[in-house]
Amino acid sequence: MISADQQRQLVNENAARAIDTTERLDREIGYGGLIHNFKNYVLRPTNSQYYEDAIQNAETAFGLISELEQIDQGPIQGRPLPETRRMVEEYSGQLQIVHEMASNNASAREIDDAVRFDDAPTLNELQTVVNSFNGAYRAEAGRLERLTRMLMILNVILGLGTAITLATLNVRQHIKNLQNQVVYIELLGQSGGIWNWNRQTGEVQYAPKFREMLGFAGNDTDSFPENIKASRERIHADDMAVFEERLANQQQTRKPFSVEFRMLDNKDRYRWFRTHAHTLFDRDGTPIRTAGTIFNIEDSKKYEHELQESNQELQRFAFAASHDLQEPLRAITGFSQLLQQRYANSLDEKGQGYLKHIIEGVGRMKALIDDILTLSRVGQSELEFVEISLDDCVKTALQNLSQLIQETEPEIQIGDLGTVRGHEGFLVELFQNLINNAIKFRKPEQAAKINIDSRTDGSRIVITVADQGIGISKSHHAQVFELFKRLHRREQIPGTGIGLALCKRIVERHHGTISLISEQGEGATFRVSLPIEPQTESSAQENQHVKPRETHRHPAGRR
Repeated sequence: MISADQQRQLVNENAARAIDTTERLDREIGYGGLIHNFKNYVLRPTNSQYYEDAIQNAETAFGLISELEQIDQGPIQGRPLPETRRMVEEYSGQLQIVHEMASNNASAREIDDAVRFDDAPTLNELQTVVNSFNGAYRAEAGRLERLTRMLMILNVILGLGTAITLATLNVRQHIKNLQNQVVYIELLGQSGGIWNWNRQTGEVQYAPKFREMLGFAGNDTDSFPENIKASRERIHADDMAVFEERLANQQQTRKPFSVEFRMLDNKDRYRWFRTHAHTLFDRDGTPIRTAGTIFNIEDSKKYEHELQESNQELQRFAFAASHDLQEPLRAITGFSQLLQQRYANSLDEKGQGYLKHIIEGVGRMKALIDDILTLSRVGQSELEFVEISLDDCVKTALQNLSQLIQETEPEIQIGDLGTVRGHEGFLVELFQNLINNAIKFRKPEQAAKINIDSRTDGSRIVITVADQGIGISKSHHAQVFELFKRLHRREQIPGTGIGLALCKRIVERHHGTISLISEQGEGATFRVSLPIEPQTESSAQENQHVKPRETHRHPAGRR
């Protein structure tokens, strides 16, 4: 059990780390970082080092922004940084404008007037974040100080009780009583409501605040569950199954667990709660008491549902917009090709260069639209999960990449991948993107070496796609799955910046996770964890409303 001093030290360290990350971000975008290099590039556009440094500053800043937004360390919580993210995006986006204006002999003053930004909102936002971290630390430190005093008083009381009853009670019983009281006080200090389940009698005690959350008045106990059987009847059957599974796991792990669950209120409507609980065992391993905190997450679930609806609407719009862009794009492609075939001899060298840029730009736009349409289909489609051979998915992906494989001659080794229940088309797309990535990001003048394998981990299958390519710096890991994020210039490595975001979306639609293990220059391994028997989407929706009741080797070669 963690003491109050240890908790205070932990909170202090978490706050210090959060503030340190904020200060690193401030340095990365401040006048010694992005802003400094951007301004110097405006004044000295012939010095490409300022451009390179500014790009590096922006990439690092995006990683730190994501890190700050996702902090989840007890009372030290991250928060959105829209102004900071906007400023970094604008600075990095305007670098190309600076380059083009300088190429057209624009003066430094003209360039500076065209790309000015107001940095004040970002500076204010970062200061607000630092203040919130400091405030959370002070509040938690005060709570821990009060808890320490309560424990001191408790020790005195229990000490007196020991002296009085030592003749009839042994020391072991007092230690167990002390553990019970410490757990109870810690939970009381952290929660808006608590519950206490006597595992011997089945009696369940709920704090008055939890009764209020469910709409029961002070003494209205007629319908309120006072034992575990009555509680089970009011909790959604699916959530109760998860709760019982976590209880069974705790028998081995002896660690606290968390569960989100739905429980009927006094009007027989389901309300969402989250509990964090721990079980006390006797020396024989028999559970004696389970106690936990309860938090009302009804609003959180409501906002989550609204966000899902907004995302679906956005995906439908992206699909429609991208589809409508296809027609004018085909017209531009057709006329550009006619111009190239019939009038190329009428154009001077500069005109032919312009035409080449048009055709290449149209090609990039078509690839981008195709990727957006695929991403939208992944987001909108109602997935029908069937049993699928992952080996067959990889074979199909390799067939789709046959031209690239023929040109680059990678060496690809594939283990026995097994089967899952999923959507075959999207899983093929997943492997196709990961293999394509491994080939594109190979080391210069070397053939790509790719290993695809899998293993089972309980009820999940873990797939790895590993290469020996150029790798990805840890500072960029947070960005690789973001939409339109590119770590290299398009001139260096072609692409739309959608591939890995698409992989993440596909994996999430299969109720899985995807992660990256990589170091700069040391290759990359993408790890995909999928449930072997995922819950179907239709049943997942029903749960919101229903009441309880082999090896392939391609010859290695040069690019």
